[in-house]
Amino acid sequence: MKILICGMPRSMTTWAFNAVHEILADQHLKTVWIDPSDTAAEEQFATAEENILAKCHHYSETLADAADCIIYSYRDIRTAAVSYFRKFSSDCDLGQLNAWVQAGSAWMRVADAVLRYEQVERNPENAMQQLRQLLGKKYGTEVLSLDSDEVLLSRIDASFVQRQAVESIDYDAQTMILPAHRTFQPAPDDLNAAEKTLYQRIEREFTPWLAEHFYMQQEDHGQALDYRLAAHVMSRLAGPVVIDVGVERGSFIDLALGAGAERVIAFEALPRHVEHLRERFARETRVEVRAQAASERSGKAVFHIAIDPEGRELDYHHTLADLGDSTTVVRSARAIEVETVALGGLVADKQLPGVIDFLKVDTDGHDLAVLLGLGGLRPRFILAEYWDTLPETSGRNLYTLADLHAWATERGYGHSVVIRRNGRFESLEWDAPWTQAGDWGNVLFIRDAADLAMVRGAVGRLAPQVQVRNQTYLATLIKECEAKEAVIRRLDNELKAFLGQRQAVEEIESEEQALLRTLEGLSAASQSDQESTSREVLAAQLIRKEIVIRKQARALAAYRVAFPPLSPFLRSIGFVGRHLRAALRPRLGHLIQHLPRQLGLPKPYVSSLPAGDLPSISMVTPSFQQAHFIGRTLDSVLGQNYPKLEYFVQDGGSTDGTAEVLRSYGDRLTGWVSKRDAGQSQAINLGFACTGGDVMGWLNSDDLLMPGALHRVGEFFAQHPEVDVVYGHRILIDEEDREIGRWVLPAHDDNVLSWADFIPQETLFWRRTIWEKSGGQIDESFRFAMDWDLLLRFRGAGARMVRLPNFLGAFRIHAAQKTSAQINEVGMEEMARLRKRALGQDVTWSQTHRALLPYLIKHVNHDIAYRMKRVLGVKK
Repeated sequence: MKILICGMPRSMTTWAFNAVHEILADQHLKTVWIDPSDTAAEEQFATAEENILAKCHHYSETLADAADCIIYSYRDIRTAAVSYFRKFSSDCDLGQLNAWVQAGSAWMRVADAVLRYEQVERNPENAMQQLRQLLGKKYGTEVLSLDSDEVLLSRIDASFVQRQAVESIDYDAQTMILPAHRTFQPAPDDLNAAEKTLYQRIEREFTPWLAEHFYMQQEDHGQALDYRLAAHVMSRLAGPVVIDVGVERGSFIDLALGAGAERVIAFEALPRHVEHLRERFARETRVEVRAQAASERSGKAVFHIAIDPEGRELDYHHTLADLGDSTTVVRSARAIEVETVALGGLVADKQLPGVIDFLKVDTDGHDLAVLLGLGGLRPRFILAEYWDTLPETSGRNLYTLADLHAWATERGYGHSVVIRRNGRFESLEWDAPWTQAGDWGNVLFIRDAADLAMVRGAVGRLAPQVQVRNQTYLATLIKECEAKEAVIRRLDNELKAFLGQRQAVEEIESEEQALLRTLEGLSAASQSDQESTSREVLAAQLIRKEIVIRKQARALAAYRVAFPPLSPFLRSIGFVGRHLRAALRPRLGHLIQHLPRQLGLPKPYVSSLPAGDLPSISMVTPSFQQAHFIGRTLDSVLGQNYPKLEYFVQDGGSTDGTAEVLRSYGDRLTGWVSKRDAGQSQAINLGFACTGGDVMGWLNSDDLLMPGALHRVGEFFAQHPEVDVVYGHRILIDEEDREIGRWVLPAHDDNVLSWADFIPQETLFWRRTIWEKSGGQIDESFRFAMDWDLLLRFRGAGARMVRLPNFLGAFRIHAAQKTSAQINEVGMEEMARLRKRALGQDVTWSQTHRALLPYLIKHVNHDIAYRMKRVLGVKK
């Protein structure tokens, strides 16, 4: 057995590797990771005589030829890049991403099975069954594990879970699982600014690939250049009559109408599309939609419905041609019977006009048959599709560009324009009926020589734009290659310098040995010749000194060999080490991070929604003896100018002037009460009982809201009805409103709530519906951790929580502050009680630390990225 697991990075290749390993657990598979530069490992795989299971992310003909079973996996390249960025802090360049795509194209041509990440993640049982069937067919069912797929999946999951808590950065060669392997999958709804920029950049650069693999829709299906050429030609004709065969959703009809078409006759066989088109163009008298498939002859035929690997019906790739399945398009699962018509026959029956100005054919592999059915009909222009070997998408084709050209030449079409694509390159070519693997596009056949000048003019305008795009893409590749070449040259120079220093050491050693031999000769001569003793003694002393000099020179050269690039670094390693430790230290849980400095307020958030679309928000401030701070707290809330705000203050009967402060705000507050209560938890309950807003939150009387926080929260809830709870980043302030630190949180993780509560309470807001579903009150038995208890109850009620990437509140640190004073006395006991409730057992601090480590690593990554953006002047 020589089994190879290959695929795009972060696309479940490791899961597939472990799945195969479990299915063949009794076959004593040798496991190998093959790096792109490790030719020795490739040779080891190719020549291995024992059973071997290997994994790689690059394409290699050596591996492809040697493997007897190849399993390839891929995913949405946008989320793959974001996941790679989160895992390795590497901002994927264009060359790296192109390498992923090119390797995928090569592997898909030879793979025995192709796994789609999103499909495996949603239904691993089906993927496991697919792999079991493949391996049974390859090697016989007797070699497969007798354990059920459910048992095998539980073992795989246990392997990943076990590696999640590994503290050392090591590598398990048996499972290929790195520590915290599963903690870096992106949540597309909650990307930070850097991740979102990366995601959007890749979407722009790889739109055709994303469309081809059904991760996004394109109205022109990646054929913008073809459509622009067709539009230019039709716009130069006087009220052209257009036939559109293979209409799909109607984008070419729109193009023809926009170009001034007098009449468009559309042929579409898929019932869903026909219904859509007739409804869409119901009032357009120039458009006729016919529920028929154009072909070589009239009658009935089987129409193959195309679905994607996840079973969803596509908008395109449906065809009369029996093309079979490709890697990403399944045509064998569904089919219907449809009516077929020959266009020439319809002309003979007077159902079509005898003069057609423009015929566009896009039938996914049936275009030549449509042309054969024209009979004596000779449209002025014909636009037909071709491709050559596209295993990822369209699959095989039943005709070639040369076949289309031969048909056109025999019928008087003397010239053509070929729109050719291969990878990221496009071209416009005159009379070029040749293709190579990977080519695809359309060909425009021109009937009348009188039209050649007009078409040449169109090509002349479009060709420079195509050239600029190609040159820009090529320049990007060259720039990245030059950057990599510079790195190679630097490493090569360092290697040469290293080898030169080694040679210097060897020369010094040789000279030293020669001096020692001379010294021995002098000693022997002085013993035989007493008259020369004084002279020889002096010479011996000089030689001994020279030997010492040579030894020092050798030591210095040896030092330079070992540490040529490190010498300046070693001198400053202490300074760098101190700062590096500080940069990598988690800041969550640390309340005083630096000396006080002026508070830098984030830019106020302004909602773009009308006031009527925003939800009402109920805010409660519990207070006791906080007259010094409460005015600033009230101003931070009322200064939001949120249009639907209820704000109630529940004071515990303060005697420090708090009541006078509250009274000064008059009717700006929804209400306030100052009377004795049983503590903060009861005060919050009493306050919320006086409110009825859609969204709720409380703000302690010494904390602040950041400018625009309520608008940000209200808008997010209005736009995301599926979300129940939100919170944001925290700023730490002292008694004088000076900043002393910040908490930058990663994306929300429900599992972390079982171990600790890092969610800043002053930034926490929730819907009243989840509040009622979770009991409708704060548990008054808690004096410190009431917000953690509430969050655990929210989670138990099925709440969906989201961390917003904004600083929503400021948490004040001062001498009389409740959190600081009670965390040791009361907090530890309450937190231990909540952990036991959530986990079902008492846990040690060491266990808690290990469980939180992946989350803290993500926090450190987010914190470093945020501070770098602050240094660069980017505000959030």
